[in-house]
Amino acid sequence: MKPEQMKNRDKLVSFAAKLASQIKIYTRSNFNDLSTAQEISLLPLINYAWGEQFENMNKVSQNYPGFDYGQPVKRLGLQMTATVAKKKYQNTLDKLRNNKELKGKFDEVWFFVLTAERLPDNVREYSEDFCCKYYTLYDLVEMVMAQPLAFQCEFLLLAEQEYSDYFSPSVVSSNQGYSVSKNIPVPFDLGLFNSLIETNEWFDDVAKGERDVHEFIEIFKRTLRQCTFPARSLLSKIISEIDSPKGISTKIEFPEKLLYGPLSIDERNYSVFSNDLDNLFDMGLIERWNNSVGMYTVGDDAYFESERMICLEFKKFEPEMNLYAALFIFYKMYHDINKLALAIENNDFSLLADGACQNP
Repeated sequence: MKPEQMKNRDKLVSFAAKLASQIKIYTRSNFNDLSTAQEISLLPLINYAWGEQFENMNKVSQNYPGFDYGQPVKRLGLQMTATVAKKKYQNTLDKLRNNKELKGKFDEVWFFVLTAERLPDNVREYSEDFCCKYYTLYDLVEMVMAQPLAFQCEFLLLAEQEYSDYFSPSVVSSNQGYSVSKNIPVPFDLGLFNSLIETNEWFDDVAKGERDVHEFIEIFKRTLRQCTFPARSLLSKIISEIDSPKGISTKIEFPEKLLYGPLSIDERNYSVFSNDLDNLFDMGLIERWNNSVGMYTVGDDAYFESERMICLEFKKFEPEMNLYAALFIFYKMYHDINKLALAIENNDFSLLADGACQNP
């Protein structure tokens, strides 16, 4: 896959994950009007990806029975839903069979399920009297990525028009001021830090090992500097909330939802929060993925249950350490975690210097 196509896939996967997560928040909070608004915004994207012309049937006839979107001329209907349950699909098909207005007018029904995962076969409902097809946001991404590069770019432009908050801003206002952040070098007197990570146990030439460690921290600092300030600020707040790692090589991973309460994340600011996480992910400072944990129900409806996971790991193999864990333990030992959070936010690791450390 070409670099530009890989970039397009990353944007689309991130968009699908954000949209699915926000719809889940809406659904659990019973914000049905907001979920419907998301469906209406998604409709032109579905039309573009599949080359269809679905229209909002409630504009044709208020409270149109059976489903909300369709192409009556093609005898094709579309039902968008966040529900992952056969009963939901059966109810739609029963309305098509039994409603006087609909009976005999549709041959094919698409169910577009608002989740970022594939839809398992065991929750699909098939019928002898209708051709039923099932799609999710995962299939939307795959459909677009199967097209030429020009099509992918055009689709992304349309998606950004409909869902501008779900994409990181690519254009800076021409009247926006700029300032250069301070670039404070990593100190060279890192004897206490090298003692913590046991650099002397890994290198015959200890001086070379200490130079390697210094350069590694410089790489981390340069990477941080390339992030936006809001992304660094978010990372600093995450550092303030994590539990103390067991050792310097501990991988720090946890469900994203554990941050919602402490950082006051809800449907109003989730997209900004997610964009900042994307910035950290793009720079290689965190890992982020969906972890499937099963299904949940709301009344008679069933939904996919997946957790968005975050991992803080900046790995070095000699000496073996996760820099996040090593920094956490060091700052807890010689300073405090609030000062580590400030170091991350301001990209200033002056307090690693031996002369700046207090006795533990």
